[in-house]
Amino acid sequence: MATVSIVIPCYNEEDNIIQIKEAICETLSGMALDLEFIFVDDGSKDKTWEVLSHLSLADSRVKGLKLSRNFGHQSAILAGLHHARGDCVISMDCDLQHPPSVLPEFINKFNFLSDYKIAKNAGDFRLLDRRVLDKILQFHETDLFLRGIVNWMGFNVAHVPYNQPPRLHGDTKYRLGKMLGLALNGIVSFTSRPLYIAFVTGGIFIIFSLIYIIFIIARWLMGFKIILGWTSIIVLILLSTGFQLLNLGVIGVYLASLYKETKSRPRFIIWDSVGLNNENKK
Repeated sequence: MATVSIVIPCYNEEDNIIQIKEAICETLSGMALDLEFIFVDDGSKDKTWEVLSHLSLADSRVKGLKLSRNFGHQSAILAGLHHARGDCVISMDCDLQHPPSVLPEFINKFNFLSDYKIAKNAGDFRLLDRRVLDKILQFHETDLFLRGIVNWMGFNVAHVPYNQPPRLHGDTKYRLGKMLGLALNGIVSFTSRPLYIAFVTGGIFIIFSLIYIIFIIARWLMGFKIILGWTSIIVLILLSTGFQLLNLGVIGVYLASLYKETKSRPRFIIWDSVGLNNENKK
């Protein structure tokens, strides 16, 4: 019987934990699978850990990890992946916006070939084969962008479309600031093009500046009266300063990423766990 591990990060999700576990069990009840649930409490401030502890005592398939603080969605998923023992692993959110009804199709699409690129609207609702998971766990990047890593590795990928239902309880924890941070992390992790864009924009500005200087000199040589206005000087200063700051900012983003990597701090810290054997605790 195949073992399927389901990793579910939780942040203030006390009202959704039992519902999503029951929905998954109901959906997969007709399949011959050995289920393992790994809920990761990502520094919740409500009763998430209390609910997980009781649920683990009632159902031996349920494991819980409590992180020492809020390390973020990607790190919480990674913590769960490190403790998954299944032949394949499914990661999904706790708010039921990743519908459990899609899970059988995930499992049935294991061997289909798809595109290398990250699919439009793709999230962290995915199934990973054990061999793929073992390779992912070899990465030691501080800001591991899982959506990009999975596709970058080049293994066969199949996409399963689904309609995302509204959240059952509570409010979204992934607000604009976190979404922008995730997007920036993805850009910095997988492309150096912004550095080249900064270089090109700086070069273009220099070229236009030289053309402008040549234009002014030519008009002076042709006998035209040149009036150097205060406005034009200020505009040029502001433009040049703006481009310099923009380019320095792009470089700074990459330097910040390198700074994080060189410190080699742990991506998550587990404060407590339930339902795990001592040899599996990390």
